[in-house]
Amino acid sequence: MSAATVLADSSALNSQHLSRVTRGIALAVAAVGVFVLLGWLTDNGLLKSVVPGAVTMKANTAVGFVFCGLALWFLTDPVAEPRFANVVAWCILALGLATFGQTLFSVNLAIDELLFNDAAAVNTSSPGRMSPVTAINFALVGVAILLRHKRLGQDWYPAQLLAVVISVLGYVAVLGYALDAQPLYRVKVFTSMAVHTAVCFLVLGAGMLLAYPRRGLMANVTHGIGGALFVRLLPVALFLPALVVWLTEVGVQRGHYDGGFGRALAVTAVSLVLFVLSYRVVHVIAGSESLRKGKDTAEQAHQKLQLAMSTARLATFQWQHETGLITLDSASCASIGFSQAEGDAMRELALFVHPADLPALLAAKASLLSSGTPIHLELRIRNAADLFAYVELSAMPALGDPATLLCSFSDISEKKAAQEQTAALTEKIRSLLDSLPDIVLTFDSTGAIDQLHSPSSPAPRFPIQPWQGMTYADVFPKEISEALDIAMVNAFSEITPQVARCQFDANGTCHYKVTVTALGKSRLRVAKFLAVLNDDTDVQNAQMSLAHMAFHDPLTELPNRRLFEDRLCQAMKNSQRSKEYGAILVIDLDKFKQLNDTKGHEAGDVYLQQVAKTMRGSVRSVDTVARRGGDEFAVILEDLGGDEQVAESRAKEVVAKLSGALRAEFDLGSTRHQSSASIGYAMFSGAMADSVESVIELADASMYAVKKSAHSGTRT
Repeated sequence: MSAATVLADSSALNSQHLSRVTRGIALAVAAVGVFVLLGWLTDNGLLKSVVPGAVTMKANTAVGFVFCGLALWFLTDPVAEPRFANVVAWCILALGLATFGQTLFSVNLAIDELLFNDAAAVNTSSPGRMSPVTAINFALVGVAILLRHKRLGQDWYPAQLLAVVISVLGYVAVLGYALDAQPLYRVKVFTSMAVHTAVCFLVLGAGMLLAYPRRGLMANVTHGIGGALFVRLLPVALFLPALVVWLTEVGVQRGHYDGGFGRALAVTAVSLVLFVLSYRVVHVIAGSESLRKGKDTAEQAHQKLQLAMSTARLATFQWQHETGLITLDSASCASIGFSQAEGDAMRELALFVHPADLPALLAAKASLLSSGTPIHLELRIRNAADLFAYVELSAMPALGDPATLLCSFSDISEKKAAQEQTAALTEKIRSLLDSLPDIVLTFDSTGAIDQLHSPSSPAPRFPIQPWQGMTYADVFPKEISEALDIAMVNAFSEITPQVARCQFDANGTCHYKVTVTALGKSRLRVAKFLAVLNDDTDVQNAQMSLAHMAFHDPLTELPNRRLFEDRLCQAMKNSQRSKEYGAILVIDLDKFKQLNDTKGHEAGDVYLQQVAKTMRGSVRSVDTVARRGGDEFAVILEDLGGDEQVAESRAKEVVAKLSGALRAEFDLGSTRHQSSASIGYAMFSGAMADSVESVIELADASMYAVKKSAHSGTRT
């Protein structure tokens, strides 16, 4: 097998896999303790001793293993508080020391059979008491857990050495049972260590080592060629000597040879195997020389990266990610306003990083350790003013020290402040747009829409089509699109906003005011345009209504005196151009005052409205019917012909028609009314030099003459 293959196999020992193995060991050890306690509770010898007739595990020992399983679980559970493991460790330490103290000083603290009475124990000085080696191992477990983060020198952790001792003591006891060597699992006349107790200590020590695989002894075991070799040689070192000794003992017992030959055979076999293993080690190391050049290149790249970080004046710190401790350098202290002494006091990551950002950083660390994904985050760190500043942080494993992450950061507080200001301004603009009743959009010179805001209230009078990737010609009605075209063309050459108006039919006539402003204008081009579409319909309708009210009678909707005189002026000018005669008729309703006095003004108003309707139906559509006020009306007749007699004859025909129509009986709802009208007229022509006032005076005089006449009907 090549060195490269060994390295590839070694890389499989990643943190997640080892963490799962450790948790499995924790559950298994705790489960053994629980089953043994059940055996004591039900007096089941099989549960207590595993092998019928073998040494039983004591009840206190079972309790100790339940505590050990819990403590080992807490060590690998990222959610559990560290103090949980410490509390359980103190309990384990107290159990081991108290039991060993009883044996050492020959005292009885009455804790050996506190739970159950071991009446079946024989050949022991202390029934119910665990083995002294078991008590020592429990004490070592408690101390190892309490010292799990303590370090001696650069890479030595006392907890790992204690875990090795725990596993070795358990392994020696297992060998004693395998070789039937009682001194290996029993001290003098004291209680023997049960075989499943020995196995539990063996795997428990291994689990404590695997709980922190990236530091100290375990960092060398789980990384690199040396670690890969150790993993492969460990089973041989554990089982080969025991296997050889057991086989030779079997040969001696069966009489194949004597004890001296058996020992010589064992030494020869072990020496031969060790020679083969030594050759294999030399071969692997020789193969690894081909990887040295690549490693040197990686180191040089790492050094260059560190040099680049220091040249760029990035603040850096070291993070012991398993313990949560950090070490700030002078640049990082200066960047956040700390003195070096204050920076040295800032030892815990939880005090340095904002609590809300800490979970994201820990998740990024887990991703880095499991998949190699680099850490690159924006988070907040504490500064000298006890406030939090935004930084951009990057992290990578330190070369040669997997338990340490080299972190660098740069202050981005100004950048974040600018982003927050931009976000606040954007929100303010959005709120402002939401409050506007207008449609607002931006587009380029081709008409392609970049952004569009449509108010929800009041809703536009036409449906807004999906606009993403469309031009305004695709989204808006044709009339608005044409108005945008006109305003955009004018905006190319003008600085001020350009306005265009349009109207179209969308469930009624709609009026829109279109305002276009050029954005980012330069001598060469216009980048964007801003357009505001203002619904002007209500304003236009209001203006039209006001104009109508100014020139029309509100009761009959006929032109009032002002509009009548204006149209008469226009009719006289038209007559002057066409050389045709026209006429003005003045109508006064007879007995109207009597109707108001007897039937009320409501009846009079209805009568006036019906008279107006009757008069409009009695003349041509080109003629003008107006109400001059009260019960007085007027009619303008145009284009009566170029011959004066013919024109006057036509005017008389209209007078007669109106007179007959107004003499009819009118239904006023609550009553009926029949009367007559006095009608006078006056002719006008373009050849005449008469003014509007003179023509009206002539017609008034004619009407008054008819009114004074004793005849009913009309008189000219």
